[in-house]
Amino acid sequence: MKIKIQDPAGVVTEHDASVDDVDLDETVIVDRDGRRITEADAVERSEELLAKSRGGRPSMSKSGRSPQIGVRLPVGLDARLRERAAREHKRPSEIVREALEQYV
Repeated sequence: MKIKIQDPAGVVTEHDASVDDVDLDETVIVDRDGRRITEADAVERSEELLAKSRGGRPSMSKSGRSPQIGVRLPVGLDARLRERAAREHKRPSEIVREALEQYV
């Protein structure tokens, strides 16, 4: 990825995105749409990217992470679980949660 850097004379040059420590409040760097990127913009964008990179689904708990559990299944039970999930247009994990809610 390339970034554009504008010097004080207004000359714009392209550089690799791996530019070392740049003070965005002193050096003018513009995004591909020509908008200036400030330190605040960089912080906001990096926080958004970090949030996305954590991946996964939203927590099912009201606070913090949802606990996870791994379960080994016999091949036949796994097949029946996946068939039912497909038939009900749900994920297998939803079927398992529903079954546990009824059982426990």
